[in-house]
Amino acid sequence: MSTHSRSRLTAREVIAIRKSKKPQRELAEKYGVSVTTISHVQTGRTHRDVGGPIREPSLYGKGSNRITSHFDDETVRHIRNDRRPINLIADDHGVSYGVIYKIKKGITYRESGGPLMKDSTVVGMRRGRPRKLTPRQVKKIRSSSKTAKRLSSIYKVSPATIHMIRTGSAYSDVE
Repeated sequence: MSTHSRSRLTAREVIAIRKSKKPQRELAEKYGVSVTTISHVQTGRTHRDVGGPIREPSLYGKGSNRITSHFDDETVRHIRNDRRPINLIADDHGVSYGVIYKIKKGITYRESGGPLMKDSTVVGMRRGRPRKLTPRQVKKIRSSSKTAKRLSSIYKVSPATIHMIRTGSAYSDVE
């Protein structure tokens, strides 16, 4: 056993985990521990007294088994100039939406250059839930003299949403 008093893993198992190239989820199932435990073993956060290679923690996302993306400056500039929806760009590069979003906002790869995304929207994409109302419906709501309660039953939204549309705090991008 390891020198840890409550450890489920032996020193031999810790070394095997650290040497393994298998996904953390697979290792967790094999040894009957959580994925977090596997990550902590691999990065040396736990079982420091046991040998074996220790991995550097990932810079992107959770877990040291996460494939990190490293883009050259030209690719970063290409991503920042790409006007397609983020999810399509992410699919092309085999990374998550969040990786591309952070590149476009300048959170990562600050030094690479290229235009930064000004707000949270990109052509064809909106963050958050899909909209329930079309721009045409929003215009009708704004021009209607009906009560918020009546309009909410017509358009299947809350009276508060009707109020926010009329005051401009919701759907402010619709003229």
